Amino acid sequence: MTSLIRVESVLSSANVTGTYGISSYEKLIVESATSTSGENTTELERNSKVGDRFQMTIILNTDGTYTANGLHGFVSTISPTPQSGQPNPETIQVDAAGTFTVNSSANTITFSQTKGDFILGTFNITTFSENSLVMFQEVVDNQSVGISLKTTT
Repeated sequence: MTSLIRVESVLSSANVTGTYGISSYEKLIVESATSTSGENTTELERNSKVGDRFQMTIILNTDGTYTANGLHGFVSTISPTPQSGQPNPETIQVDAAGTFTVNSSANTITFSQTKGDFILGTFNITTFSENSLVMFQEVVDNQSVGISLKTTT
C-alpha cells in the first residue's frame, strides 16, 4: 500500500522522544478463507474496532525505550452480526514497556515489548511534525487451516 507521507521534521530517534497522548485508534481484522488452489477467497468475518476513550500516555525515551500507561477504550462492530449481537464496548488497562527503533530512510518505527501487551512490530509513519506522530501498521497472519487474518492499525 502506498501512502502520502508528510514529514515536517527530521525523523530520528532523538526527534520522536517525548510524551504522547493517543487521539485516535482504528483496527480492522478481516478473516477470510482461500481455496486450496488459491484462486478463490471468501471473506468470513470483518471486525472493525474504533477507539472512543483515551486516558493514557506513551513516553518515548532517548535511550530507545518506551512506556505506555492508562486506559484505552474501543467499540467493535462485527460483520456479519453474530447471533449473540454486537460486543459491548471494551476498556483495557494498559501497563506496557519495551524498546523502539526508528528507520528514518524508510519512515518507520519498530516496537518490541518487554512488559505488557500493547504495541508490537513495525509501523509506517505517515505524518510526523512537532505536534503529531501518525503511524499505520498492516499485518497479514496466515494460519494453518487456510485462514488469513489481516490486521490494520
